[in-house]
Amino acid sequence: MAKMTKLGYHSFLKGLPTHIRANLPKAMLLHYHQPHRWLLQIYDQDKRVHYEVQRMTGRGIFEVGLHFESRNRALNQHLLTGFSRNLFEIHAKLGDSVVAEPWDKGWAKLYQVVLEEPLTELFQQQLGQRVAEFIACVHPILQEIYATPVVKRETI
Repeated sequence: MAKMTKLGYHSFLKGLPTHIRANLPKAMLLHYHQPHRWLLQIYDQDKRVHYEVQRMTGRGIFEVGLHFESRNRALNQHLLTGFSRNLFEIHAKLGDSVVAEPWDKGWAKLYQVVLEEPLTELFQQQLGQRVAEFIACVHPILQEIYATPVVKRETI
């Protein structure tokens, strides 16, 4: 049973992968990376296309998302378009609050916000489960989109 002991933010993030792994299918082997003290990234093969968990300071929320931060803008747009086409399915599984949108530097992201609660082991466990649900829903779609070629649009 998770405890109500308050954790520091760094400890909270550092322990999150344990709860994510516990709620993912065993065959799903992902890499966990904490490039900065304030965020956790999870990826399959490409670090630039990664899941991310980050507290949005002062807003009372965590963002759980899939970020498309490739240097290849066409790939980022291809991923955004592919996920936009699958939003109905994603909403059915994760709720209507999942958003797909362009972002800074030619990047894009698919994300959902989770209301912040006190940083206890219980919330760490709950957030880990939510992140795992997000990944389990989105990752097969990501693999399908990767399997489709990036098509350049002709201008008329």
